Amino acid sequence: MNKLIKFLDQFDYTYEIIGNSIFVSVDRTFKVEIKFNSNSTIISHKKKSWTMLGGFNNIRFEITLIFNSIFLAVFFLLLLFEVEFISYEIKMIIMFLNIIFYSWFFYYLIKFEVFKSKVEEILFENI
Repeated sequence: MNKLIKFLDQFDYTYEIIGNSIFVSVDRTFKVEIKFNSNSTIISHKKKSWTMLGGFNNIRFEITLIFNSIFLAVFFLLLLFEVEFISYEIKMIIMFLNIIFYSWFFYYLIKFEVFKSKVEEILFENI
């Protein structure tokens, strides 16, 4: 745990220690929780504010990917079948917004996974 705190201080991460957990602000919109149990270490993410991924809800990345994939598939089918009550322009705008969502999703996912791998490397370096 001391090596991790030294790493966080070295790279000017904002963090807070509460009990057996360290909450690290990785970005202004989400933070990573590193929870130390007697036998294991759990690294997870929590949202701090609104994001394009899940609004204000604290939803995991995997769930937002599932919901938005379903959303994309439905509008792709509407685009293919040319449903008349939704104009072509509206369908294209929705498809464009979904593409923007996927860009944000992979940005946050990669940022989280890179930070997680750094933390795991520090914590399990001598094991």
